[in-house]
Amino acid sequence: ILVFIAITPATWYSLTDYIGYTLSNAAGFSRWDNWILYMGELYKYSVHPLPWHYLLVFIGITAPVGFVAALVWGQVYGAVRGWKKKDNRKYIYLLLLLFWLPMLYYIVRGSNVYNGWRHFYFIYPAAAVLAGVGLNALEERWLKYRRWLWGIIGVQGLWCIYLLVSGHPLQYVYFNCLAGNDVENTYEMDTGNVSFQYALNQILDRDDSETILISSENLSSYYGIKMAWEVLPKEEQARIEIAEPETEECYDADYLIYNCTTVNVEQKVEETEFLYENPDFIKEFSIDAYDLEVLDIYKRDRL
Repeated sequence: ILVFIAITPATWYSLTDYIGYTLSNAAGFSRWDNWILYMGELYKYSVHPLPWHYLLVFIGITAPVGFVAALVWGQVYGAVRGWKKKDNRKYIYLLLLLFWLPMLYYIVRGSNVYNGWRHFYFIYPAAAVLAGVGLNALEERWLKYRRWLWGIIGVQGLWCIYLLVSGHPLQYVYFNCLAGNDVENTYEMDTGNVSFQYALNQILDRDDSETILISSENLSSYYGIKMAWEVLPKEEQARIEIAEPETEECYDADYLIYNCTTVNVEQKVEETEFLYENPDFIKEFSIDAYDLEVLDIYKRDRL
């Protein structure tokens, strides 16, 4: 606690006020009020809030299926065992409390969350231990099939390693098979514009021009370009110029970059299929991960 206070200047005036502000702000955050794509439908906190199952579904479709199954079984088994037997009861119930108390608070209060369940990653440790409880219970119940169980766990672990390697550096885009076959039109992917740095690196590798003018007609994508440019090495920054949206420089850019999620949401809001169609540009390549198109990069047709 002392270390936290030492590195958090906001607590120096009043620790209790800081904690109160943090809790109230987290529970009733209202500064972000944009459209969210969830299960193919649009939601907005101020006019059409997300349904109560948003967090539960996102945990279920973005974690490995084996982990989700173990987590569910671990909670069921832990609750039943804790009720029937006293051994380790307090620890099991503490884990269930750490997982479900924040979740139930969100469900009852209807707090403003967005971009998946990243605001609730702090419950992951409890979820991981509960999944371990579930696996241990299966091992005890199917003792003679222990080798098969550990074989399945090993395959799941190797599959996770494969996903991490094959999806690099866009692992955060992962959705499991429970999400369905139309993730791009059903859920949000790179809402934080994290993939733009990778896109800029790809453009720099493919284009040997001394100076490259990059822009986007989409405002969120434009900010993604700017933020990605700021973390590039100085020599790479020197090769890139950025044009603001809807300017002459934008329409004369060498490349236009679009975040597929942002464009998809805007097209649904505007009820149009071709929001940013520009005949002067042709699609050069896409930034993909797990067979999902995350960004589209268009190059000016100079012919």
